[in-house]
Amino acid sequence: MKGQIASVKVLAVCVITALGALSGCSNGTTGAAPSIIGPSPTGSPTPVAQSVVNTTTAFLPGMRVTTPSGWTVGEDSQIELKLYPPAQFMGIGDSTGIRFWIDPHASTPCSDKALPVSIATPARAVAWLQGDKDLLITNLRHVTIAGHVGAMRLDLDNSLAAPKCQPDCKVSCIDYFLFRAGGETAPYGTGRGELVRLYFATIGPPTHTLVVGLDAQNKRVFDRLSPSLASIVASLQLPQNLPP
Repeated sequence: MKGQIASVKVLAVCVITALGALSGCSNGTTGAAPSIIGPSPTGSPTPVAQSVVNTTTAFLPGMRVTTPSGWTVGEDSQIELKLYPPAQFMGIGDSTGIRFWIDPHASTPCSDKALPVSIATPARAVAWLQGDKDLLITNLRHVTIAGHVGAMRLDLDNSLAAPKCQPDCKVSCIDYFLFRAGGETAPYGTGRGELVRLYFATIGPPTHTLVVGLDAQNKRVFDRLSPSLASIVASLQLPQNLPP
């Protein structure tokens, strides 16, 4: 049902704090030990033992999403919810994971300045990406997210002509989105070969554009994580009350 959380049978339910810690983690059977998700005391993610329904407290508070075994929560902030895959998919310094944002803004590739381009709907966001000569867009299709028909999905990579916006980039690397919340602005971009799959959906009321993205450091990892992305997106349950 649009904008509401449906009842689901789950193995575990955990509430994530804004710092990634736990509040009120319980499972679905009496007497069994709870699953744990979130950073350990040392700051490293602690893997889950089973599928977990995660309830956000900072990003769209009350949103629920089910993560498969081994996934961890890297960030739950007003700007972003980030989910990390099991450790075997991660490399030093890479950004592999699934992210949730709302209301993207078009960004310059290297200076992270907002462009005077409205991308406030899925169609406009997709059209802007398609018109960016620094990007290669493939596999565009219409999908459904959390009951919202008319969402759009695409795959993205950098073009050969895209610039290297950071001196330590071995290949082209650019930013193309800015996200704003809580008085902060966060850029998002990727390098060539760091494959991206993006979902765009209009949610509300009030109206927002939800963005869900997977990025992976190479095609092998992208192909292996794509089924988890589909499962996570299918599990998404939006809260009744969205931010203004």
